[in-house]
Amino acid sequence: MTQESLLSQFEMLLPLAAAWATEQEREILRDGVSLSAGEIADACAIGVKEPDRVRLLRIETIPRPTQPQLRAACVAIDFLTPAKSGLTLGHGILFDRIVGETDRSLSVSSCTSHSTRGSVESFPFCAAIFSNA
Repeated sequence: MTQESLLSQFEMLLPLAAAWATEQEREILRDGVSLSAGEIADACAIGVKEPDRVRLLRIETIPRPTQPQLRAACVAIDFLTPAKSGLTLGHGILFDRIVGETDRSLSVSSCTSHSTRGSVESFPFCAAIFSNA
């Protein structure tokens, strides 16, 4: 799939992307951990309205969609590559490493993105992606 064909299939891909993102967020909210007191303070300072709803989930690798067209779209735009170490979906934040005080800037960036983007449905793929440094 090229970027041009991706654009022509956008209306078909959008609901698939929203469904995938919503399912990922559900898993993060179910299995993730709450923000620490320091992370909640950071989230409040940057305007997150409900930081107590945010959950962090450490995983081995950021998941990619299994649906063939959506997976091809991710490849076409270089989205969710192995170089990505984090993804924010609604109130859920995935990381491929433990988020602690040393990675506090990542959770703050994720919350900043969440506070400016809104729901998964309004921005279906993600609010923030981070490259491994």
